[in-house]
Amino acid sequence: MPDDPRLKIPDALSTPLDRSRFPSVEQKKQAPGRASKDDGTMEQMVRIGTIGGNFALAVVALGLIGWGVQTWLTPSAAPWPLVGGLLAGIVIGGLRFVQDARKLM
Repeated sequence: MPDDPRLKIPDALSTPLDRSRFPSVEQKKQAPGRASKDDGTMEQMVRIGTIGGNFALAVVALGLIGWGVQTWLTPSAAPWPLVGGLLAGIVIGGLRFVQDARKLM
């Protein structure tokens, strides 16, 4: 079974890459957190998605904290801890959203 042709590694996978075809990492160095105008579109999309994800995470996390406070600590204050947590999440997430969006400009 050691001579099975299905187990042979193709030549294309065993030869090293020709690094001269790829741009150097040194050419793409820039200030951390700053996107240049000529960045790839996928990198820009990931950064924008991260900003939106951080906003949603802040709203959900603080909403869950408000729900936990409402459920276990102050059940008589019915909707207000949850509403307060959601509002705090919107405010904090919005501030963070604006900060991160300004870094992209």
